[in-house]
Amino acid sequence: MNFTNFTTACFMKKIVLISLFFCFSMQFIVAQTETGVWTSLSIDKRIKKWQFSADTDIRTYGGDNVYYFGLIDRWSIGVNAKYQIIKPLEVSLNYLIMNKLDTKYANYQWRHRVIPTIQAKQKWGDLQFSLRERIQFTTKDDSKRIRPDGSIDHYAVNSEFIWRNRFQIQYDIPQSKVNPAVSVESFYELNNPKGNQFQTIRYTLAFNYQVNKQNSVEIFNHFDYQPNDLSIEKYGIYILGISYRYSLK
Repeated sequence: MNFTNFTTACFMKKIVLISLFFCFSMQFIVAQTETGVWTSLSIDKRIKKWQFSADTDIRTYGGDNVYYFGLIDRWSIGVNAKYQIIKPLEVSLNYLIMNKLDTKYANYQWRHRVIPTIQAKQKWGDLQFSLRERIQFTTKDDSKRIRPDGSIDHYAVNSEFIWRNRFQIQYDIPQSKVNPAVSVESFYELNNPKGNQFQTIRYTLAFNYQVNKQNSVEIFNHFDYQPNDLSIEKYGIYILGISYRYSLK
């Protein structure tokens, strides 16, 4: 076994141990939070400096009872266009249409979302650092929010503007198809009439497995801390997710 293979094997053992520790620690966190599961499927095609993609995802409702794993919180489909300006810098525009559960009125409502994004990446050795900035615009159909007197209970903020800021570190393991990454992302309100504030702080641990040139699978854990949501007791929302991506030749 050469030095590179030995180093990779040692690192993989560390990843396994870290993953096991993370899973065991999550048992405590899940017991103290709401929970949910996210699954997604996407297809993309690269044409020179452009990359086009389409995706769909299903997210279960975050509850503190296993029953909620079977209650759909959101289903969406989306399209995305990405352009690489220079090697470390790219811009993109994403559009989503989603059917979102309104727990107050126990029905699903359509929402439209547009997300312009700019992202910068830089590699140092086997580490890749990235900074992603997004502005998230969401319009909400509140026609099903009917009060007992027959009037519509309009959302306080519609359309909703959110600034999303994510910093990520990914480790590209030499001669390995598995690449772990950690990130932290903030969601900050931009047009709340009661005063703008941080809506969510998201911590993520992810493992991307590159099956081959066309297929990849990512398993991830999100922990969403929502300091100003009074409906979420204890610590926040824990999310376990899996996504599959297929790249067209």
